[in-house]
Amino acid sequence: MIHNCNIYLDDNEHICLEGNIDFNNVVNISETGVELMNAVSAVYINLMGIKQADSSSLVLLIGLFREAKRQHKKIKLLNVPVFMASLARVSGLDTILSI
Repeated sequence: MIHNCNIYLDDNEHICLEGNIDFNNVVNISETGVELMNAVSAVYINLMGIKQADSSSLVLLIGLFREAKRQHKKIKLLNVPVFMASLARVSGLDTILSI
């Protein structure tokens, strides 16, 4: 898997992820995600651009949900790819992540 994932804040103040998430880049993505969360009042994470992701993507999302809770902010996932939703469902995290 290519270890490239872009994470940025779009014009709607949504945190957008594009590319691939895996164990090699998840820590950097998480750190950037937390920084971006500090810039918004409500957290919307748009996953439409994710092409591939392994189970570390669920760890990433759980961490971002925890951080949103710590900051007392609403968080919502947008455009969750089918393969990520299936991974969450199989691991029993779909209800926690509201997928």
